[in-house]
Amino acid sequence: MSEDDQNSQETQPEPVADVVAEPDISAEDPDAQPVGEMRDRYELKILKKKAKEQARKDKRDAIDLELKSSAHVGGQKKKQRKKIIIGSVIVVVVVLGLLFRNMIAPTVLKPQFGVCLVFLELQLPFPETFRYTSVRPSKGSWRIYYVHTDAFGEYRSQQAECYFKRDEASRYQVLDRVTIDRREVDPRKVNSFNRSIAVVYKNLPDLRYIPSKQDRLEGLVVDTDSIRQPLF
Repeated sequence: MSEDDQNSQETQPEPVADVVAEPDISAEDPDAQPVGEMRDRYELKILKKKAKEQARKDKRDAIDLELKSSAHVGGQKKKQRKKIIIGSVIVVVVVLGLLFRNMIAPTVLKPQFGVCLVFLELQLPFPETFRYTSVRPSKGSWRIYYVHTDAFGEYRSQQAECYFKRDEASRYQVLDRVTIDRREVDPRKVNSFNRSIAVVYKNLPDLRYIPSKQDRLEGLVVDTDSIRQPLF
């Protein structure tokens, strides 16, 4: 075989297979859509469905959270209300207890009252018979109504008033002057008493106000038959 024949055979093109064209669906059916666009629409529909489900879930979660929060707040309010009620009950009980205590407990008077009592007892022949019946404090003084048995054995009722002043040396409230039945006591007795005022303040009598009932007329029985004079 000659070289020209070989070259012609080598350069001869290979036979091409027949290509069958796909039918144009859009041309045959005007309502038909491409496969890629249908896939996109389907995926978009799924995404919208998931978004709606997620939105509903978020809404339910928000409602549950709000309910839990409101329940927690309601519980806190109930606890706070309970604490307020308990505190109010405690305050009322304490106040009533203090009022009841003040009603049944005697009043405790100031130390000046005790100083005046000691001075008055020292002026009596029988200090053990001394009983005060009433006390009237005022600014700078104490007025005391009392009863006692005098040197003649008679039962007497008197009043005394003790006036006080501040002693700068001892820093105690000392007696300035004393009157008994509106008669002033000898100042020398007052000054002598003031010299031992520190001892008196350290050994005060009972300062509870417990007035004596000896001068009261409750339960007094009078035998009227013994004092009546027969008319005939």
